[in-house]
Amino acid sequence: MPGVEASRAGFVTSGVMGGIVTIVIAVVWLGVELLTLDKIFFCPAILLILGVFGIVKRLISGEE
Repeated sequence: MPGVEASRAGFVTSGVMGGIVTIVIAVVWLGVELLTLDKIFFCPAILLILGVFGIVKRLISGEE
């Protein structure tokens, strides 16, 4: 079924893109708080870890 394979490929791509967007948001958030507040909060670090985990999970799952 070509429709099923296409939807799986789109799902994997969206998962990887979501992880990349999450990492970019975390890095920007961390940079802004370091430049403006000279402090580091836990939220961007957790967001960064979740983004990396999301990418790795999608790449390891092998659903292409």
